[in-house]
Amino acid sequence: MIQGFLRRFFPRLKEDKNKNAQSGDLVLEKGQDELQVTDSDDIHTLEDLKSFIEHQRAVNSIPFSVPQALDQWQVKIIDDGPMRTFVWNDRQDPKQKLIFYLHGGSYFKQPKDRYFNGLNEWARELGAKIVMPLYPKGPQYSYRASQDRLVKLYLKLLESLEDAKQVSLVGDSSGGGLGMGLADRLAQKGIDQPKDIILISPWLDIATANPDIADYQGLDPDLRQWVLQEYGKIWAEGPDNWTNPMVSPLYSQELYRMGKLTIVVGDQEIFYPDNLLLHDKLSQLGIAHNFIVGLGLHHIFAMKETDQGFAMRRQIAGIIEED
Repeated sequence: MIQGFLRRFFPRLKEDKNKNAQSGDLVLEKGQDELQVTDSDDIHTLEDLKSFIEHQRAVNSIPFSVPQALDQWQVKIIDDGPMRTFVWNDRQDPKQKLIFYLHGGSYFKQPKDRYFNGLNEWARELGAKIVMPLYPKGPQYSYRASQDRLVKLYLKLLESLEDAKQVSLVGDSSGGGLGMGLADRLAQKGIDQPKDIILISPWLDIATANPDIADYQGLDPDLRQWVLQEYGKIWAEGPDNWTNPMVSPLYSQELYRMGKLTIVVGDQEIFYPDNLLLHDKLSQLGIAHNFIVGLGLHHIFAMKETDQGFAMRRQIAGIIEED
């Protein structure tokens, strides 16, 4: 029934014949970005947003196919209920570096090709194994389903490595918030931390209520406060959960026990005030970290196909390479 509905409304659907996909899966065709609606262009009212959320409910019910950006790699797919994970550049070497990447998309959207292009650069430059879970998303799921599966996956990955310090946990936007929330949970459970936790324009407070955001809204072409607040209500299961560090890691009490934090943020995005708060908090606690500000740059500039993006990814590679 759901497949018939989706084929009526999304004609660019097919049964994937790709050898990397699970047999019989209905998947998005190459050009998956075309089914993604961008907030800034298409959402103007609460009704628009509600329609988009229902659109995503349908899109997210379809297993995500291996994107064209990964055609050159042998990609392993791991399915765990609603979470599909892509693994590539796996040398079966217990000493190999591993990048555990959590993509952005406001907790509701699947990744775009730019994520894979940037990750391919790190795979080549660092010889790193890349693990990218497509964590369960709203509106079907909340943070609980994602965090539980991410902890399980992380523990499984550690079994294949000599040391957790071979792992760099990297996330952008909502994936950055999710990644730091995961680090908080690992700390609470006494699980070995990754060497680095690299946060690219992270969404640190699901409430998105910092009064200083108003000073940046006019500078930010990508994000809108009210839209994020509506997403946040669903993802966090309501405002009562807004200070839970699994959705708002700005409130984490486990900062001393986390891997080394690197924060990369543009000073022209609405997340900048909360990122500055985290930087100040870490500094006051005397916790060593990197705080890198892209002057005049926007949201997730580090993952974009620009000179600044390429330069920032090289800098991040240098951080990952450090002992």
